[in-house]
Amino acid sequence: MYTPHSGSGSTTRSVTTNKPSTPGPTVYTPHAATPSANGGSEVGSAKITTPPSSSANVHSTKPLSPATSKLVDQLNAHGKISNPASSQKNVTTAGGRQYAKRPDGSLASFSNAHGLNASFGHNGHVRSIQTSNMKIQYGPHGGQTVTKQLPNRAKLVSYGVHSGYVERTVVRNNATIVQRTYLSQGRTFVRVYSPYSYRGVVLDAYAPGLIYAPAFYGWAYYPWAAPVAFGWGWGGESWFGFYGGYFAPLPLYASPSLWMTDYILGSTLAEAYQEQQDAAGQAGMDVTAQDPGPAPGGNAPSDDAEASAQTSTPITPELRAAIAEEVRQELAAENGVANNHVSADVQQISSDLQEGHLFVVADLLSVPSDQGNCALTGGDIISVLKPTGSDAQTAVLAVASSKRGDCPAGAKVVVALADLQEMDNSLRAQMDSALAKLHSIQGQGGIPAAPKSAIGPPPRPAMDDMPAAEQDVPTLLAAEEREAAKEETQVNLEAFASGASH
Repeated sequence: MYTPHSGSGSTTRSVTTNKPSTPGPTVYTPHAATPSANGGSEVGSAKITTPPSSSANVHSTKPLSPATSKLVDQLNAHGKISNPASSQKNVTTAGGRQYAKRPDGSLASFSNAHGLNASFGHNGHVRSIQTSNMKIQYGPHGGQTVTKQLPNRAKLVSYGVHSGYVERTVVRNNATIVQRTYLSQGRTFVRVYSPYSYRGVVLDAYAPGLIYAPAFYGWAYYPWAAPVAFGWGWGGESWFGFYGGYFAPLPLYASPSLWMTDYILGSTLAEAYQEQQDAAGQAGMDVTAQDPGPAPGGNAPSDDAEASAQTSTPITPELRAAIAEEVRQELAAENGVANNHVSADVQQISSDLQEGHLFVVADLLSVPSDQGNCALTGGDIISVLKPTGSDAQTAVLAVASSKRGDCPAGAKVVVALADLQEMDNSLRAQMDSALAKLHSIQGQGGIPAAPKSAIGPPPRPAMDDMPAAEQDVPTLLAAEEREAAKEETQVNLEAFASGASH
């Protein structure tokens, strides 16, 4: 039989396997790290190097458009500035509006007396908005993420009118779980998460929906007898051409874990592209035309500096091999659950906060870095630099691979633990989708056939009583998007209405 083993340096849950003490079925043990047919390594011993930051594009001197860069002068002309010194970094109007300027005079942020806060990019566009119950983040390629807090720890998260989720905390079978009803490409589905407390914050860990036969995890864990050529059929899809300089699938796959890794990366990039298209379409823009453009470089960034990559730093064979090893270790963990060797305990983020552990960014995220504020978007890859203190609620990571306009490769970024947990959740959910795909196509399209013991028993639900999907999710997300658009309009009207008094 096949028995996966978790590696000694695993950053995921440890799994205890039952080895027979007397002669019995053959137990396949993992091979040592050897170069695979694709140029990477099969086992996670690949050395990950942090790319140099030569692609950094630090925005430190580029001003706003003429209309907005003269904002302070316009306000002065109307007599509404309580501190009119043009060299002052922070300016407050008589109505309580506050403006933070960059050294070049361009607008960095705006707030009012009612709790509305907004930040602006050097291109003059709103970069983020924060209200009492809503946060809006705008990406470099036209995408946006809107999060609205609801009562009783519920929330709405939208990536455009066609994708997002509704989250609620519910009690099922005397256990507290987090239920998310997702909308994606016109389809709704439910995912379940287990809440836990870590370093003073409540995080939600993804719980797999299906459990396969133990032998299936074993088959997916070990290399194939010979490299496999597989046609994904992505050639005609828009996202694939858009990210062509960043990601390309392997011509040959030495193992299921490498195949699953490309499935995960491709699916993540496809979702990121669609979300950007949805958000850009609402604004009447074309995501393919979005270009952050070159900007003059600078010295050490100030607190309100911005950074973006001038070029993409493609995913390397070493990064792909390291992600594949993380997939293998997760397969070993799920095999242990399927075999009842270990309980299905919550997989906490603490196991991932080890130096060198990789996270695949799932959704748009604005983060501070050592080169200035910047954006991470779906499909970027970041690597933990060093373990954090026991009470830290953020971690420092290096950008290992990113797309043009995102945080530059080599930048050190600070990411909240909650956001890292969401990246881990997304990878595990995409891995489950990859497992389902692999289960359905084994023996077809060049994929080797799995043994009958691996596919004979049908997968069983991980929960006996799966929560029903939330009703009217498209309506709720569409209403949230309209509310976000109104907030953006309000910001522009209030911030740039120079003669207004509030």
